[in-house]
Amino acid sequence: MKDQLLDELLGASRMLTSEEVAAFDRTVQALSGLEFSNRELGVLFSIFADDTPHHEVMWGLLHLVETSDSEILISALVQSAPYMRTVAPEWLEWCRPAAGTTTRST
Repeated sequence: MKDQLLDELLGASRMLTSEEVAAFDRTVQALSGLEFSNRELGVLFSIFADDTPHHEVMWGLLHLVETSDSEILISALVQSAPYMRTVAPEWLEWCRPAAGTTTRST
């Protein structure tokens, strides 16, 4: 079930239509409360994109990953950081405090 939800999230992650935005938001909510492996967190980190016009939905994704076990979260973030630096450097900065790796000043 979780893999299917992750696939749905990936499918809607471009959020080019209102239907994709709604599907993305619904899927984030459906994943809420579940535990994620390092691999699954890597998939979630790969979805972040700075060029999305739907930041409010991305905040939901950030809140989803930040509820994960901190050791697994840090490991997945370290592995995902090189990719995120290219497509989501701003979201990477927001993910780092979630993992407890630094403090972001605003």
